[in-house]
Amino acid sequence: MHICSERGLIILSYYATNHNNVFCTFLDATKGYNRINYCKLFWLLLRCDLPACILRMLICFYTNNFVHVSWCGLFSEYFLAMNGVKQGGVLSLVLFCVYIDDLLVLLSNANIGCFIGNNFVGAVAYADDLVLLAPSASALRKMLAICDAYAAEYCMSFNAQKAKCLVILSNACRYLRPLLLDNVFYIGGKPIDFVSSFPHLGNIITDTLDDGPDITKKLGNFIGCVMFLVRCSLMLRHVCLKHTVLASTDVNCGICWPAACLLSVRRGAKVSDVFGYTMHCHLLPLLCNCTPIFDEICRSFKFIQTCLSHNATVVRSVARFSLTEGRNSSPCGRNVLFCLQRFQCAYSNVVSSISSITVDALVSRYVLSSISDTQWHESELLRELISIRDRALYLPSVFIQSEVATLIEYVCTS
Repeated sequence: MHICSERGLIILSYYATNHNNVFCTFLDATKGYNRINYCKLFWLLLRCDLPACILRMLICFYTNNFVHVSWCGLFSEYFLAMNGVKQGGVLSLVLFCVYIDDLLVLLSNANIGCFIGNNFVGAVAYADDLVLLAPSASALRKMLAICDAYAAEYCMSFNAQKAKCLVILSNACRYLRPLLLDNVFYIGGKPIDFVSSFPHLGNIITDTLDDGPDITKKLGNFIGCVMFLVRCSLMLRHVCLKHTVLASTDVNCGICWPAACLLSVRRGAKVSDVFGYTMHCHLLPLLCNCTPIFDEICRSFKFIQTCLSHNATVVRSVARFSLTEGRNSSPCGRNVLFCLQRFQCAYSNVVSSISSITVDALVSRYVLSSISDTQWHESELLRELISIRDRALYLPSVFIQSEVATLIEYVCTS
C-alpha cells in the first residue's frame, strides 16, 4: 500500500474511532504536468532560493524545448512547447511538487480540515492526486474553494468527473448517512459524486475502512502473475516467484494479510507447477530461497521505524500516534503489536531510533529457529529432483521420468 493511502487510512481510522465523521474527497488535476505555467514555476523556484546557475539551466531547458507530433509514420514541423513538464522526466515530479506546494500551505494556514493534535492532516498529496479530509461539510466547501482559487491563479484545473467523495462515519452515527449524502460539493463549478469506495494510488479505500476489496484485487493480480510462471523455465520460476510474492503483498504497507490471503498465495505458487500442488507449505520458502511469506509481510514494521524517524513532521506524528495512542484502535498499531509478539521483541526496539536490534535481524533469527535440519535436507533433495525432472540437471541412466515424479511426490507429501 502506498504511504499516502496508508497515512490517509490512519487519519480516517483516528476520527472514526473517536466518534467523529470525515468527508474524504479525492481530486485529480487534469493534465497537471502539461498545464504548468513556466513563469509561475520559475518564480516559485526563485522564491525557494534555488541557486541562480541551476535556475538559469532549467529556464534554458524549458524555454528551448521543441517538440513535434508523430501520427501514422508522419511527423509535424517542430514547435516550441510553451508550458508543461515532461511526463516521466526525472525532475518533473519534483517540479510539480514545488508548483503545488503553496496549495498545501494555503490549506494548512486556513486552520480547517482534519487535525491530529496540533498537526494539520487535512490534505494528503502525491503528484497530481490530492485528498482533502474535513470533519464537516462547511469545512470541505471552504477547502474546495481554496483549491478552485489556486487552480485559477496557477493555470490548473481539477477534473470534476474524476473527483469523488467518501463519507466515513463512526458506528454511533451510521444513521446519519442518508442526511450527510444530501450535501452537494463543487469543484470547478461542477458537482462531486459520492461513492462507497475509491481506488487511490492503486489501493481501494471504502467508506467502512474495510481492506477486503483491496486484498481481493491484489490477490487477483498475484494469481495472474503466477500463471505466467507456468511458461517459464525452472530457474526463472524460482527467481520470479519470489519477486512476484513480495510485489503482490505490499511488504511496506504496514498491514498484515489474513490467513485466507496467505492460503491463496501458497495455492498460487503450487499452481505454477514449479513444485507440485500437493507439496507441504513449509518447503515453498526454502525452495524459493526467501523468507516465509507471512514473516515477509510482518517485516513491514520496519517501515514504521522509518516513519517514526522521518523528516516530515506529519508523517512522524501520525506514525507515533498509531503506535502510542492508537494501539488497538489503529490498523498500524495492531499489526505492530502482533509482530512484536510473534518475534518476541520489546516495544522499545520499534519506537527507539537508536535500537541496536534491526527488524531484519529479528525476522532472520525467528525464521532460522523455526526451520529444522530435516526440512533443510528435504528442500535440497526436492530441488535436485525437480532439476532432474525438468532436465536442468542431467544424470544419464539413473532415473526415468516416472520414477523422478514418484520421488518428488513422496518428498512433497511425506
